[in-house]
Amino acid sequence: LLFDQGMLQRYVLLCAQNVTGGLRDKPSARRDFYHSCYNISGLSVAQQVDSLPDFGHPSESVVHETHPVYNLRTERVRKMLTHWQTQPIILDLS
Repeated sequence: LLFDQGMLQRYVLLCAQNVTGGLRDKPSARRDFYHSCYNISGLSVAQQVDSLPDFGHPSESVVHETHPVYNLRTERVRKMLTHWQTQPIILDLS
């Protein structure tokens, strides 16, 4: 990957968390839904290289694997692709 997975995990878990919940862009910013989703997605991608956080309790810091393109849990993407691969293609060229 093109980034330091360990440092991203450390930043999200130690700097981006708001003490009352939610995640933010930087420690001086307010938490919001966009940055919460963005941070969790980045944390998930960073954890998919066998690089668990080296601080805190790992089982409390690990998130589900997400697909980097669809930003959905990978098992949901597999189910979606399996479903749509079995459906007929309907072309209405009229």
